[in-house]
Amino acid sequence: AKGAAPPSGGHLACAQTNAAFMQGLRDKAKRQQEESQAENAASEADAGVEAVARWWRRDPEAFDAGELLLACGVTVVDRMRDAVAAELGFSCSAGVAHSMTLAKLGSSMHKPGQQTLLPSSAMAALLHRLPIERIKGLGGEVLGRQLRDEFGVHTVGDLAGVPLDRLTARFGSKTTAKASRGSGAWLFRIARGVDLDEVKDEHRPRSHGAGKNFLKSKTGVLTTAEQLRF
Repeated sequence: AKGAAPPSGGHLACAQTNAAFMQGLRDKAKRQQEESQAENAASEADAGVEAVARWWRRDPEAFDAGELLLACGVTVVDRMRDAVAAELGFSCSAGVAHSMTLAKLGSSMHKPGQQTLLPSSAMAALLHRLPIERIKGLGGEVLGRQLRDEFGVHTVGDLAGVPLDRLTARFGSKTTAKASRGSGAWLFRIARGVDLDEVKDEHRPRSHGAGKNFLKSKTGVLTTAEQLRF
């Protein structure tokens, strides 16, 4: 069969040169983007360190009662982490906040071997762009998916923009005083950094378990091995 004549050596060399040139431009653009992101991250980190320093350098009279309690908590937790490192040789991260949910969030923010203080004055700026998956109880396949699909919620700031009546109509509970976790009132509060759960002593567990919740299939039940794959 007859076909088109192969490109001459000059044309082939030119095409290879152009391809290499374009790849070089792409590589250069990628490096510049990575360098810019690194510079921005370093700038934000420096700004964060300076903000923390300003918070601690304030006049003692400027601290309210809640902030003084947080400062005491920071000292206690720091000593606990030092004791763990000295006695067991392990490093650990920790969060200090006015609620368990926010303290848990803080403990995951700066790993490894650091602790994070989350005062109330920092909540609005922190939560505004925070993905809802970062809040305990909002990252599941059921509640998290419902918030994304039905309300267009992707960040805690998005959630804070949903009126209380819409949340309670969909998820229940018409009061913010005694709302259970996952209810509309709980969602309304947690989007503003408010968590009413009490800290309770936990007993050592006698057993450990692991499980997987399966969403209902189109047929209503999971009946085959293929449906069970994940």
